Amino acid sequence: MFFMTGFSIHNAVKIVPGLLILWAALGVGELFDKTGMMLVDLADLYGRFFK
Repeated sequence: MFFMTGFSIHNAVKIVPGLLILWAALGVGELFDKTGMMLVDLADLYGRFFK
């Protein structure tokens, strides 16, 4: 049975955690780590060709 309590959750409070969960599920949380690894690889490649 459903009872109205008069208390409602603001839409932003519902949307923000949903976006954070989606962000983490897509792997965007590791984006900075991945970018850093790519830059290290490019620097290594550059060092090998232009020594």
